[in-house]
Amino acid sequence: MLTVLIWCFLVPMTAQSASCPLELIPKRVVERHGASLSVLCRPTTTSAEPDVIGWESPIGKWNLNMPDNKSVTWNVENFEDWTFEPFCFGTFSDNQCSVTLPITLYKTPDTVSISVQNHSGPLQEGRSYTLQCDVFNVAPVAALTVSWLWKGEMIQTQTYDDDLTKTPENVSSTWEITAFRNDSNDMITCLTILDPKQDGPSEQVNKSAAYQVIVHFGTATRQITLTITPLGHTTGVNYCLILVVIPVIIIIMCIYCTKKRGRLDIV
Repeated sequence: MLTVLIWCFLVPMTAQSASCPLELIPKRVVERHGASLSVLCRPTTTSAEPDVIGWESPIGKWNLNMPDNKSVTWNVENFEDWTFEPFCFGTFSDNQCSVTLPITLYKTPDTVSISVQNHSGPLQEGRSYTLQCDVFNVAPVAALTVSWLWKGEMIQTQTYDDDLTKTPENVSSTWEITAFRNDSNDMITCLTILDPKQDGPSEQVNKSAAYQVIVHFGTATRQITLTITPLGHTTGVNYCLILVVIPVIIIIMCIYCTKKRGRLDIV
């Protein structure tokens, strides 16, 4: 081990190239943030065995594999460095070279939520509004797809062109709607799909809380409002109060006024 460390400092490393006779198994790592990793580095052929082989990494441990000591395995538990990429090096009779291990860590969103931009309270029929889906603390964003589902159909999809950022980010997607009474009881959902491998079955799916569209009809003015609220929350006007309590109050007031007028006539 000491010989390898001295070699790392004293022997200049040539640029990595496709001709370096070392291979990594697996060639790239895509794992959840905090997962354990294990990667083997070995010569590509028995005719190109290295005199020295090892991993350059301050994270984890690596060990030469017996019996020939011509391959080496890098192991790390609870890997959490979003940007670090180790490399395997080898020195041969006529060459020194290295192979870098690409690592992609992924993290599903903490929360996915829907809100209405710059608005609170009921929405007026016929007007346009912007719904916003907020996705919090997700990585990598380049592997994320956000979709809007309405009436059981996917109506809008958005991806994010950010291949350089590996750390978690907050992102959002918007959707323009116009409020109509026929949308009553429809469900709106924001769906996120995280697919960091992109070459195999690794999709991580998250949904927002379903939002229900409620249409209210005011019997006196025929005013129509549209309210979008999370399921389980009450919203809108209490029409029992409007249709029952208020007419009763009017009748009581009329009876009172009639009796009072009768008293005045007697006097």
